[in-house]
Amino acid sequence: MAELFTSILCPIDFDELYIDALELCKKVAQQNNAKLYVLKVMSDYGSEHGWEAGSRISLQQQAKACLAGEVPYEFVIRTGEVVNEILAAIRTFEADLIVIPTHGRRGLTRAMLGSVAEQIIRQSPVPVLTLRSR
Repeated sequence: MAELFTSILCPIDFDELYIDALELCKKVAQQNNAKLYVLKVMSDYGSEHGWEAGSRISLQQQAKACLAGEVPYEFVIRTGEVVNEILAAIRTFEADLIVIPTHGRRGLTRAMLGSVAEQIIRQSPVPVLTLRSR
């Protein structure tokens, strides 16, 4: 039986959901013999203030702890606007699935902050699997 997904993109933020997202991605990648791309998007502000190096080290450590020896993976840090960089990463890595955590915000908070996951769901050319906090 052919694998359904060969390249999985997992954009993360260092919040309470990213470990769960990595675990879910690991399972999907294992079932499909897929490569996993773990993506962290830094704002220009974070990059200018040296946070990119710290994020890269933290992401490497977390990805290695969760994924090493389990599935082929690559960690990637990009700088720019989050939605645009995620959409660009889909093309770059030829992702055929995105697994993205969502906070499930509602009302005024959502209206003020927007929802990266919602924008990705609307604009993604590939299927999006969302993971919501419990």
